[in-house]
Amino acid sequence: MSDTLRQCKRKAFELLNKAKENEFVITEVLKQTAQQTQGRLEGLENRFKTEDSLTRKLYDRVRQQIGNFPDEFDKLLAEIAENANDVLRYTIIFENDNYVESIKKFLSILEENHDFKILQIWNAWLTVDTPRDFGYRGINTTLFSSGKYIFELQFHTRQSYNAKQNSHFLYREIRLSTTSKTRRQKLRQKQIERAANIIFPENIRQIGKKK
Repeated sequence: MSDTLRQCKRKAFELLNKAKENEFVITEVLKQTAQQTQGRLEGLENRFKTEDSLTRKLYDRVRQQIGNFPDEFDKLLAEIAENANDVLRYTIIFENDNYVESIKKFLSILEENHDFKILQIWNAWLTVDTPRDFGYRGINTTLFSSGKYIFELQFHTRQSYNAKQNSHFLYREIRLSTTSKTRRQKLRQKQIERAANIIFPENIRQIGKKK
């Protein structure tokens, strides 16, 4: 194992420990809010990013940027780690017919009742026919908990969630450094094709990229 990879692994371990310190409070709030909004908290067993996956993510991002800052490895790794928002991540599923209003209500409860702060909202439903379309359909939000811990919360319909799960093997191959540009383009097109039959919720444009 290279020294760079070893340091990324150490940092991943630190990040996961911090996530575990904050997880209980966040999970309980999300469980309660899901009940209030008739949502389903899905995949809770996968709420922590695995150490291997997190190590690989840190390592890949350091390698992408280290050429520009060869003497600032420690600083670069610290900045990348600080901006990692998916070490702790959750998924809420709503029915199509109340998807938009339920998301609005859910986020409002987090802000008003639990002192959570919404940092960013990405509406991936609006990427269709744009350069950012990778066949992913959903609403991804980045939030600060009341304890000032950053985490990711995704909102899906049952159909969009199943499509994401069933296409995950394509995503895994795309992110490999050994995957060629041509192969990535083919895999991306497969993801888009798999998402073609997903029904869009009504009024989906009401949810913007950032609040």
